[in-house]
Amino acid sequence: MLVTGTLMVAALVPSLVAISPAQAEPTYTRSFSSSVSHVVAGRCVIATLSGQMRFQLDSITGRGVTARFYVNRKVRYPKVVVKTYRAPCRSGNARRAITKLQITQRWSDHNCNGNLSVSVGVPWSLSVGATPSCGREERAVRSTTYEANASYYSQKNSDTVVSYANKGSIHDPQAGSSGPGGTNRIPLCQTAQVQFVLYPTRSTSDSWTRTFTPCVKWW
Repeated sequence: MLVTGTLMVAALVPSLVAISPAQAEPTYTRSFSSSVSHVVAGRCVIATLSGQMRFQLDSITGRGVTARFYVNRKVRYPKVVVKTYRAPCRSGNARRAITKLQITQRWSDHNCNGNLSVSVGVPWSLSVGATPSCGREERAVRSTTYEANASYYSQKNSDTVVSYANKGSIHDPQAGSSGPGGTNRIPLCQTAQVQFVLYPTRSTSDSWTRTFTPCVKWW
């Protein structure tokens, strides 16, 4: 049977589970980093989101087709770095400081499976709220306020792990499939909504929200 896309893999899952139990493969660790720029509060703001994704693959084989799924997913060390420059955003601009900055990260699942358990450690928290692509879902949240007058800020999370667990293998994100018709590979993506509140002076502020969709590959 030829598997040509995500929907066909999903349709095969019930029959594959009945034929062959899932076998966990080794743990994969992949790094991600993405930078964006925007003019806010009279500054050119360059924000970089980086970290790691760690996961395993489950492989289910039946009827000549092997379907793969992402399991035991974790986002590790999510970090946001903010640099502020003179506006507009262009190469060679000098740094321009602000007096205060608040950074809030909100991580949510990118797969909209509606059957997800999320766990985090202090100082992170969990909340249920609107997500960019999946409606209301459980999110991992951390907010930090920096009072220092500066043009460089780093929200480090060197000991943070956001863990995702699905209730039942049919809800695990698909990693691809292989069979007589060829191989289909699907990257693993998560959604991070990051809000920035900048204070050019102690009495004035402006905000900017950016949605990142970091993706990594297992192949």
